[in-house]
Amino acid sequence: MGKVATKKALLDRGINLSDALCANCGFEEESADHLFAKCLTARSVWWNIFSWLKVPWPSNVDSLKDLLEVFYNSPGSKVWKRLAHMVAVDTVWRIWNARNRKVFEGDGISVRKIVDSIKEESFIWVSNRSNKTAPSWDDWKVFDVLSLL
Repeated sequence: MGKVATKKALLDRGINLSDALCANCGFEEESADHLFAKCLTARSVWWNIFSWLKVPWPSNVDSLKDLLEVFYNSPGSKVWKRLAHMVAVDTVWRIWNARNRKVFEGDGISVRKIVDSIKEESFIWVSNRSNKTAPSWDDWKVFDVLSLL
């Protein structure tokens, strides 16, 4: 929707910045689509998440919308799609947090740490929000969610 305060969006709103390059990779202008879908850091995070959820990596993804549509169009039960959606939302949140930490604190976070945070946080969400028996942590780490389906 164009509401995320990326460097490009801030420049478009008339805010003066020293540059518009992505804080994570430094190669391209930091738009929402770049930050969440095209940046090497984001792609690495998403690749790990897709692998964890056992969803094939899509070949042409140029936007966050494209990534989310892969989950929405994947086969699976309504519960599985809700889980995938929750993980996708958490992934976007974690990518944004990592970007902000780098911009405002000068501290980068590794892809592995971002992915681990997504797994941990989404496990806590599922454990506390599901009316079904939550999977064990060991099952969640390999996304064995049969107890929820």
